[in-house]
Amino acid sequence: MSQIQPQKLIAGANAPLPTDHISIRILSQNAVDCAAYRLTTDGKVRGDGDMIFYGQTRSMMAV
Repeated sequence: MSQIQPQKLIAGANAPLPTDHISIRILSQNAVDCAAYRLTTDGKVRGDGDMIFYGQTRSMMAV
């Protein structure tokens, strides 16, 4: 089992993630509007199903 490696990002930042399953927790004292995008190995979004917005617990294309 791998160790959890927390990351702190500033607004607008990005960071590489492991290629297996990930879990994301966002903590803020202010209201935030978050979005996540699944990318192919070429760094491309395939379509709407790869976009994850507020209130969704997983991608529509999750396997």
